[in-house]
Amino acid sequence: MNGRGLPALGPRGEGWVALQTILFVAIVGCGYVGVYWPSPAESYLAVLGIIAAVGGAVLLLLGALTLGRGFTPLPRPHPRSRLRQHGIYRLARHPVYGGVLLLALGWSLAEAPLGLIPTGLLWALFELKSRREEAWLVERYPEYAAYRERTRQSTSLASYSGANEPSGIVRSCSAPGMTTISTSAPAAARQASTLGSTGVHESASP
Repeated sequence: MNGRGLPALGPRGEGWVALQTILFVAIVGCGYVGVYWPSPAESYLAVLGIIAAVGGAVLLLLGALTLGRGFTPLPRPHPRSRLRQHGIYRLARHPVYGGVLLLALGWSLAEAPLGLIPTGLLWALFELKSRREEAWLVERYPEYAAYRERTRQSTSLASYSGANEPSGIVRSCSAPGMTTISTSAPAAARQASTLGSTGVHESASP
């Protein structure tokens, strides 16, 4: 689905953030309903969950540090935001979204079997949110289209199958969002071809 055909849900996409917040609460709440994994698998899944959560925390931290003060969960770029293509964004367009999903998966595997349901819904939401976000990014940063073509999307299964790899925006997170540093178009093109960067859009602080 083309991101331009998706609803904005607010001037800067506030509705998308509200939906993901509801799912966050549901994922955490599933750990307190008294439903657990069967004993034979519980220890094994707990270890897998911890590994996934640690990986997610690292990915989320790297994305947030790269964005700095520009980090925001809102998908629409701030008027003074910059597009970032260095650091973790050289490898993935939406590392913050990917990190959040791994954290949710880790929690579900370790403590909350029912949490897999809202985690799946969160993945679907991030897929749609990232498309809406990238449509805005292309409007604001024409060079983002080339960045999107060369950088994988950390939340998309297609990006790991050799298909077009979509996802490297300064993220909201979600997150899921991220940006690449804006330079002149020729300079950005040279930097992109040299670094193979990944950029996500995160709006700069006002």
